[in-house]
Amino acid sequence: MPEKREPIVEAKVKVSALAATAAGLVLSLVSHVVGEVPDVLAGTIETAVTGLVTGGVTFAGGWLARHTPRELLEVEVDS
Repeated sequence: MPEKREPIVEAKVKVSALAATAAGLVLSLVSHVVGEVPDVLAGTIETAVTGLVTGGVTFAGGWLARHTPRELLEVEVDS
């Protein structure tokens, strides 16, 4: 029976998740500092900025993080 291996969470996944969380928190704090925005624009601006910033920060974090090293597996091939 093959040996059961622990699942590995790639460093890239961890960094991207942390970056998305941090971006959301920072944007939330910025919205409290900026104050009132006209209701007509508030939804559109919030959606655009939140999507672009969170996506950009998540992409950058994942791009810059290194891959988690994995062991090479021996594969038996029947000939």
